[in-house]
Amino acid sequence: MILACNHISKAFADETVLSDAVFHINEGERAAIVGINGAGKTTLLRIIVGELPADSGEIVTAKGSTIGYLPQQQGYHSDKTIYEELLAVKSHRFRKSFRYAKYG
Repeated sequence: MILACNHISKAFADETVLSDAVFHINEGERAAIVGINGAGKTTLLRIIVGELPADSGEIVTAKGSTIGYLPQQQGYHSDKTIYEELLAVKSHRFRKSFRYAKYG
């Protein structure tokens, strides 16, 4: 077992977002969290990584394991378009690999 969520519940004011959620993920398994907007997907992930406390229940992870999470909102602001950002990263990587190849 890599991750187990046991009876996770969470409410905001009078709105219950998660109620008695139970599941586990074993080593080698892949999982997806799917649902409509407002179903509690992000809330569940934030509880799993410890950013938000559950009202009840527990999260259990395998000893020595780490959980990665990429939030929807990055807080990154740029005046460049997505394409311009992509070109800048691509250019940076090319210059870096050229420099290593040239100078060893």
